[in-house]
Amino acid sequence: MIESIHTSDHSEVVLVVHAVGTQAQEPGQGRVGRLLSDPVAFASAALRGLFERLYGWLFERRAVLPPSEETVGMDGLVPGAVVLEANPQRTRWSDRYGEEDLERVRRHDVDVLVRLGGRILRGGVLQAARYGVWSYHHGDNLVNRGGPPAFWESMEGWTTTGSMLQVLTEDLDNGLVLQRSFSPTNAMSVLDNRRATAWKTLSFIPRKLGELHRLGGEEFFERARRQNADPILYSRPLYRNPGTMEYGRLLFGRMRAKARLVAYNLRYRDQWQLMFSVKPTLSTSFWRYERMVPPADRFWADPCAVKTATGYAIFIEEFVYAAGKGHIAVIEMDADGRWTSPKTVLERPYHLSYPFVFEYEGQHYMVPESAQNRCIEIYRCVEFPHRWELQETLFEGRRAWDSTILEHDGRFWLFATFTENDGAPSTDELFIYWSDRPVGGTWHAHLANPVISDCRSARPAGRLFVENGRLYRPSQDCSARYGWGFNIARVDRLDATAYEEAIVTKVLPEWADDVVATHTFTRAGDLHVIDAQVRRRLNR
Repeated sequence: MIESIHTSDHSEVVLVVHAVGTQAQEPGQGRVGRLLSDPVAFASAALRGLFERLYGWLFERRAVLPPSEETVGMDGLVPGAVVLEANPQRTRWSDRYGEEDLERVRRHDVDVLVRLGGRILRGGVLQAARYGVWSYHHGDNLVNRGGPPAFWESMEGWTTTGSMLQVLTEDLDNGLVLQRSFSPTNAMSVLDNRRATAWKTLSFIPRKLGELHRLGGEEFFERARRQNADPILYSRPLYRNPGTMEYGRLLFGRMRAKARLVAYNLRYRDQWQLMFSVKPTLSTSFWRYERMVPPADRFWADPCAVKTATGYAIFIEEFVYAAGKGHIAVIEMDADGRWTSPKTVLERPYHLSYPFVFEYEGQHYMVPESAQNRCIEIYRCVEFPHRWELQETLFEGRRAWDSTILEHDGRFWLFATFTENDGAPSTDELFIYWSDRPVGGTWHAHLANPVISDCRSARPAGRLFVENGRLYRPSQDCSARYGWGFNIARVDRLDATAYEEAIVTKVLPEWADDVVATHTFTRAGDLHVIDAQVRRRLNR
């Protein structure tokens, strides 16, 4: 985060305040002495250590995300910055700076102070910078104030883990919120849940500093105040590090959940299948859709339907389990719904999925998801629908998911979820770019990027469409699990400076007992196609 600020064209780090105060000590014996003199406390600490080792062995051995918890020294990280050693008065939980230290800070006339220490700030330091003290809160202050970060969400199996950037006040975790975001919870690893949150949120402060520079303080905070205008009441407890018996209860709850998951995986494989309906009006009842079931060794997902002279071409991700990666295939269907087996049309050494197909100047183009290759690729069709060749590459070095292009009001708009940092979730943040040409043009970032920071509605779920004169965007709900459901959102505003949408309906996997997820909706002509993850026995 600090490197990003330091190399930006809008901000610089000019001051580092290093707190060297001494924490107030409780009288009497030290912690070890108290434990040895109190057999009950000693036994509780030993049992807690056993619980933590057991959790680490069962759940954290396979943590996969890059570490975010390593301590890094400031030396050399911000050359030219003044390092000021301050001596705050410390209580058990908080720091309060004296007037002499505060005056030394004020002399540097900083716009923003960023809190990176783990302690609560009290007193005049909260007003020592022009725009206050900014701080991360790795939790959703609407439902979870306190800590530890990303812990309770994982251990209690909450569907989402919140995070936010706020301007600190004396009211703990209830400052002016500058950005709020939600990620899918990893209920099988507190460590990976915490890491995913950290890797995503590190972009919040550089991003908001850039916005503050662009808008100026008055407009920036006026927007923030409008977004925080509604009163927020908090009726839950202040979350704390659990005691020994509470930790044991949480541990055994996670053990039961893991045992159920292992037993489920021994009997079933959740397989993505396709379902379709041919109907001249919007086909809204999914229990009426017909199924297209792939062989047991693969799945079919991410359909994108295109109307042809004789029927339809349905482009899909075909994932063969033995190969360990997806390729793009096409299913051809006649006007009555009779379909052929998929034929491979595009394969690369890396994973491909979500084949978004659009037409421009009489040519068909495809934008498959190629995040594994760290770019967005556009292919031109040389023989529809079977032969495609690479036309151009966009956003090289960046990872984007489910790119979807729309022509609207004389411009082309590209919707995709991007991860700005390795280790951040692929489901959380929707970015929009616009261009006068979808091929061979220059793509400009939307000024409000990311326009959505919420795993429940950010990631695209198919082509935008018009119904009754209104524009709608399908989006994924990845809260309970990846691709758990999808939404249809009405697009109320789309221009270069603002994006507004409102979810009007939500589709969850509830119309059949064996359906456990659904995450793509596409239509062309009379054809409507979705994908659905279906519980399938391993021996079938």
